[in-house]
Parts: sequence; C-alpha cells; structure tokens
Amino acid sequence: MGEGLTPEDMQFEFNLTPNWRFPTADTPSPNARVRNVERNSRTVFFDVYIEEIGIVYVSPYIPLGAEHGHFVLDYDLEPGVYSATVTHFLVDDDFEIITDVSVGITITVEG
Repeated sequence: MGEGLTPEDMQFEFNLTPNWRFPTADTPSPNARVRNVERNSRTVFFDVYIEEIGIVYVSPYIPLGAEHGHFVLDYDLEPGVYSATVTHFLVDDDFEIITDVSVGITITVEG
C-alpha cells in the first residue's frame, strides 16, 4: 500500500451506464457516462478496451462527484456491437494509480 494510504483510500465505487450507444463513430454518445461518486475519496479515470482492437478510449481525470459523458471514442469503430471492458483507475494526489477495477459493457455503433 502506498505511503500514507489507508484501506479506505483504496476502495472506490463508480456509476456507469452498461450499454453505450454511438450514432456514428465520430458522434458523441448520448448515453455513455461514468460518475465518480461522492462516497469515494479520490480522483478516477477509466479506459475502454476491446479485445480484438485494444484501447479505444482513455478518459480525462474525473474529480469526486463529477460525471464524464457525451464523448467520442478515440478509435474509429465500424458500425456494430462490441463487447468491451471498462477499467476504472483510482489515483493518488500525484495522479499515480493506486488500484483498479474492471467491468464489462456493450458498445453499439449505429452507423
């Protein structure tokens, strides 16, 4: 455990929508969102990984109580449905990663 960190510093939760829809690959999603809930103690960020492609998005840092949404992926996905993994990273005051947790989502690119 990092210097000065308590077990509580290493626990966090997040709120996200599980099925992200993008009208086109270069149009912001109307429903993709991730919230860093107020019960957390630190800043978070996340990346989105699709096994056949790699990382398709890396978020900015999300402060406590803030929500990140209405964004475009960093990768130009073809229309289709993709199984993806969102990995949430909890960072310390120097933005070094403390811990992470991953969840599965579905991404649909409509056209």
